[in-house]
Amino acid sequence: MRVVIAASIVIVLAVVTAVVVVMSGGTKSTQHDGPPQGADLVEIEVRSKPRAHVYYNLRDVGLSPVTLHVPRGTTPIDLAMSLNGKSLIKHIVPDHPQTVDFFVPPTQKR
Repeated sequence: MRVVIAASIVIVLAVVTAVVVVMSGGTKSTQHDGPPQGADLVEIEVRSKPRAHVYYNLRDVGLSPVTLHVPRGTTPIDLAMSLNGKSLIKHIVPDHPQTVDFFVPPTQKR
């Protein structure tokens, strides 16, 4: 019984936290709560045709085009979006400013 109560409390706290983050606009941050102040950041512009929601670290960062400011490094990061029902992921190394394009050609009619 105590396990059920504890699990219920954890679920309620998780939901409340999610609501607070969404209402505070926390899901649209392009710096993603990660880099310390004064960190060396690199600018990544993400574009797509057609426009779509861009995901970085599983977080929706907005509708393309969007500009991200992420810590400079040599470890690849994942950028994702869904275009025309297809999930696309690109692995990029944020070691320099860059533009990342997602493009899905229109389906051909037969």
